[in-house]
Amino acid sequence: MATFLQILHYFLIYAFLGWVVEVVYHVVCQGVIVNRGFLNGPLCPIYGFGMLLCLGLLLPLSDNLLILFLGGMFLTTSIELFGGWILEKLFHMRWWDYSDQPYNLHGYICPKFSLAWGVGVVFAVRIVHTIVYDISQLIFALHLQIFLIPVFVLFFIDLAGTIASILKLQNELKHLSHLTREVRAFSDNLTDVIANKTLDTEQKIDASRVQVALGRAEGKEYINRRRQELEKEILDRKSKIQQIGAKMHAHKFFGYGRILEAYPHMKLGKTGVNLKETVDMLTEAFEKMNF
Repeated sequence: MATFLQILHYFLIYAFLGWVVEVVYHVVCQGVIVNRGFLNGPLCPIYGFGMLLCLGLLLPLSDNLLILFLGGMFLTTSIELFGGWILEKLFHMRWWDYSDQPYNLHGYICPKFSLAWGVGVVFAVRIVHTIVYDISQLIFALHLQIFLIPVFVLFFIDLAGTIASILKLQNELKHLSHLTREVRAFSDNLTDVIANKTLDTEQKIDASRVQVALGRAEGKEYINRRRQELEKEILDRKSKIQQIGAKMHAHKFFGYGRILEAYPHMKLGKTGVNLKETVDMLTEAFEKMNF
């Protein structure tokens, strides 16, 4: 029977090993080394919780390969399903999406990865846990469990910082979207001002030759004044968009940039649009606007 301190050790070790698996998987699939954890540090809590659950329920049944496989597949798939749903409800973002996989359930889970999780649990429980158990015993033998305190302090600080970054990312994204709409509105308004005032000036010219000079002067003055006002507003919004875009792409190891790089396929929950693509699109949108 594992003690509470041993359980904490297991959580940290498997959270770290899960982070390693995510990084290696991303290297193999994408050819790029990226910190794939939910946190800034090298820990994936969902792997730690998942393995604790599997060990608690399936370790006594580990001699039966079929039960271990099916049970592991069911437990990990359930964690992935409810974990993905909870994260989306909390942060309004979808952290993984299997919508392109056959027979997926709302993009949260799919048979391909469920089978992979089942195989992974068999390997972890029957082989990896033997090594992890020995490591845990060695830690206790050397009285190193005292290091659990600073490690968990750092873990909770990282967790709080990551949640704060995600919430700020949401606010920045809303601000970015709002500014982009404003730029588009100012650009459209500028076009309308020029077109309508020019037409109004032409109508004045046609209406009376006496008012030709006055109409032209008034039209040019109004157009120039409104153009300057609107262009100033556009440039101001552009500057803010560039600042937010630069902030989002900065901090590759901590903050917004790391999250966007770690989860390039993350989607906004309500809209279903890709988060990274949305940020890139919004920060570049004003460059294509005509004014």
